[in-house]
Amino acid sequence: FKHGIYYSALRAKAVRVINQKEVSSFIKAAGVPESKIVYIPAFYVDVDIFYPRGDEKEFDLVYAGRLEKNKGINLLIQSLAVVKQSIPMVKLLIIGQGPERARLEKMIYRLGLKSNVIFSGWLKNQTDVAAAFNRSRVFVNVAFNEGGPRVALEAMACGLPVVSTPIGVMIDCIKDGENGYLTGWDPKEIARQTMRLLGNNEIYRQFSERGRQVIIENYEKKNSILNYANKLSLLCDHVAI
Repeated sequence: FKHGIYYSALRAKAVRVINQKEVSSFIKAAGVPESKIVYIPAFYVDVDIFYPRGDEKEFDLVYAGRLEKNKGINLLIQSLAVVKQSIPMVKLLIIGQGPERARLEKMIYRLGLKSNVIFSGWLKNQTDVAAAFNRSRVFVNVAFNEGGPRVALEAMACGLPVVSTPIGVMIDCIKDGENGYLTGWDPKEIARQTMRLLGNNEIYRQFSERGRQVIIENYEKKNSILNYANKLSLLCDHVAI
């Protein structure tokens, strides 16, 4: 794959990346000159849909996305078993569908978490997703690799603090310990970070406000699309030279 990137980049005037750190580091390691790398974000959030509504919380944790191996949802389930030792009635909402569901359901049963996990499947539209986020307290992303995920940005726009592995756009927008927590792929560490948020109302409030501000300043839909168009136009001018 790295060889493919390198030889493709040889014939390109520029190589566009959609996050600042992870993708840039990878393609530089593949041999792409830094002078060819152009950062043009791909993510935007409609803050007229994704915003805090003050709804009563039904779920402590929420995940949204396809149920695939690279999403690391098995680690999230294992971490929930650790959290349950301190918070017996902890609730996790899993939004999405995919080939891993059957295996995850077996793991949930084996770990005694049947009453702690709710599968919603795919929701009808963005409004329903925003409503589910507003009924949840903390968004958890434990993927092994991602470009985004966009859903984490949407959750932040709804005022949810995020616990995430250091992948994709997460390492661009989350400052560990300031507006969210970055975690490794150890279920005990994931559990520890989620419990820090669930157990401290002041940190929760600060992360909620700061995380939402990051989205408004950097990923608001209209400004992000305008920025995308302007940078793409400049890139086209550059390529034409």
